[in-house]
Amino acid sequence: MEKDDSQGVTEDKNKQAEEDDRLEQQLDQIVGRFLHLCSRLNSTFHLKEKFDMLQGFVWDHPFITLILTITLMLCSVPLMMFVFFAAGTMFAVFFGFMFIEGTLVTIGSIIFIGVLIVSGFISLGFAGVIILAYFGCNFGFRFINGVKEKYFGKGKGPVNVSFDKANETMNGHMKNLDGYLDKMD
Repeated sequence: MEKDDSQGVTEDKNKQAEEDDRLEQQLDQIVGRFLHLCSRLNSTFHLKEKFDMLQGFVWDHPFITLILTITLMLCSVPLMMFVFFAAGTMFAVFFGFMFIEGTLVTIGSIIFIGVLIVSGFISLGFAGVIILAYFGCNFGFRFINGVKEKYFGKGKGPVNVSFDKANETMNGHMKNLDGYLDKMD
């Protein structure tokens, strides 16, 4: 078992070494291309001769070189300030957006959860009131019918109205109203 593990580790190391060698060869090719490009630019534009001529001017005229260097540095201050301001603004906007947006999403989520909890309690409260009203009315109806049957007997009592009788009475009233309206025309 240990031989299998050691062979697997050895194979992984060999693969890693081959991959490293391949990457190193690619890096050498890229560096070689860059150096070849630099030498072509140097030979095409004669940069070495121009740099040697500039270096000779610097050694011959140190005061003018100092003034030109200071002038270039002072002229670069507004440019650098703009670059730093732009980069700082970008970073501030990016991080501000992340923090503010994260804060807004968090606050919105908390408010939403609160609204859901409150509406859930209100819904449960209304459901409880409706259930209690149903059972209360059912209990009251049974209680009244029980008292009525106990003291007056089944089907008798001071109030003996059924739904069928109420329907008949309502239909009778509607017919009377229709007859009255027909007489008025």
